[in-house]
Amino acid sequence: MNDARGRTVFESGRVNADGSVVGLDSDVNPATFEPHYELITAPDQVQAYEAVMGDNLGEVTYTLLRAVDMMKDNRLLPAGFHKTTVSPDIKVAGGALTDPDFTGGSDVINFRLAGMKGARYTVTAELVYQPLSFAFLADLYNDATPEIAAFSNMYQASPAKSTGVTTVTFQIKR
Repeated sequence: MNDARGRTVFESGRVNADGSVVGLDSDVNPATFEPHYELITAPDQVQAYEAVMGDNLGEVTYTLLRAVDMMKDNRLLPAGFHKTTVSPDIKVAGGALTDPDFTGGSDVINFRLAGMKGARYTVTAELVYQPLSFAFLADLYNDATPEIAAFSNMYQASPAKSTGVTTVTFQIKR
């Protein structure tokens, strides 16, 4: 969000050049993950639509063969998907399960920001897709093989670490 002079006064979820996301818990500590939000009140709260697997010890894992359950799955649902009536094999997991407006085809996130003194703001919201999360890559790079080193070099050289899917901009006047 920018003030009337164009200065950024609030930002949540900016993607860095290396593919990490500012404020995303898992990008700082891959053993954690960002919860699902209905309300965002601070820049370090980032709505990340993602699937997070858990192992048999209840810890985050990025290795499919170690996964026994989903700790979080709030990936955007297709229109017509009913999260409470689907098979447990494709269930919504974590906070999105109890979010009343996280439904097939949509989600609503509210922002409540304190200390805003200006009379006019420009809000830009962008949905960004990341084919590989920064935390997944950090876990992958722990396996030092020539193939992973080659992949890492290609990934680091690529500017396509994320892609904007859609953007909306609007004005707020108080």
